[in-house]
Amino acid sequence: MLYNETENKQRKAMGLMKLNLAQKNLDAMLVSKPENIRYLTGYTGDTGMLLITGEKQYLFTDFRYEEQAKLQAADCQVVTVKGDYVEPICQLCSGTVGFEGRAMTWSQGDAFQRNQTDCRWVDISGWLEELRAVKTEEELALIQRASEIAQEAFWQTLEQVRPGLSEREIAAELDYRMRRLGAERTSFSTIAVGGANSSLVHGEPGDYRLQNGDFLLLDFGCVYQGYCSDMTRTVGIGSVSQRQKEIYRIVKEAQQAALEAIKPGVPLCQVDRTAREMIEKAGYGDRFGHSLGHGVGLEIHEMPTLSPKAEGVLKPGMAVTVEPGIYLDGEFGVRIEDLVVIRQEGYLNLCSQTPKELLCIG
Repeated sequence: MLYNETENKQRKAMGLMKLNLAQKNLDAMLVSKPENIRYLTGYTGDTGMLLITGEKQYLFTDFRYEEQAKLQAADCQVVTVKGDYVEPICQLCSGTVGFEGRAMTWSQGDAFQRNQTDCRWVDISGWLEELRAVKTEEELALIQRASEIAQEAFWQTLEQVRPGLSEREIAAELDYRMRRLGAERTSFSTIAVGGANSSLVHGEPGDYRLQNGDFLLLDFGCVYQGYCSDMTRTVGIGSVSQRQKEIYRIVKEAQQAALEAIKPGVPLCQVDRTAREMIEKAGYGDRFGHSLGHGVGLEIHEMPTLSPKAEGVLKPGMAVTVEPGIYLDGEFGVRIEDLVVIRQEGYLNLCSQTPKELLCIG
């Protein structure tokens, strides 16, 4: 569906109402990152640029998206462009103009500055991402629905899992189930890796077929009305070893400790440190080499980040993953990931429909 009235109303309570050009001493702002354009306008096309000048918004696109832009971005004046966007946009720019340097190519940025030398161009990369980090209740409801779809698909897929199935077959089954349950698409390429492959942090599903005694690591999520979900579960195939159970226990307890540390005002790095210190104390610190978590919303990885060097604190309305792991090269890996929403009183776990006790199937 190209036009969703409910989403359009929700959007009016989101980005544009939060935006304040004067806060950045800007006369205008040029937005080129697709997720940020959607956040501010509701437009879902993958081609376009948004120019905001005071009280007016111009959405530039081409003929392929003209009708869609007019339907979705009701608050914008849609400008259909043939060829390059630079000249028609520059004709409307004046004063100090913010632009997203990280979302533009060098040649695009250079073209704008050469064509409008009267403007002062200021890189505002990250500003809109900071605004997006704290979600409205409408946004959080969409993320929660995406998470519910993913969890139901997980349970349905587990009913099909057995020794002899390939990683690729399991990933395809999980993707199919999420689509059937209402997802627009997966929020990233589904990870389904078994046996020794489960030690690959971002392993790709291949032809390996599950055997008794394997761990199967599933990292997956879906998109619902533009918003992503993300979760990871590690399950045993048949009977697993005591060593596997012990590593699973360490990861589970580290994740639980990090979850218990979550509340508004807590430094982002402190949440990471809570889980990391437990894994280090167990002797596997060098086998947990990624950050503890990341924000989730219109993008699968967005602000904030739960990492050792992260700056800032948790705020109500943020949606973040909590995903410690231990990866033993050539043996197996364990990761447990929940997606949680920060609340005034602590957090809400959006993955509570899938318990984290070690589940062995087949």
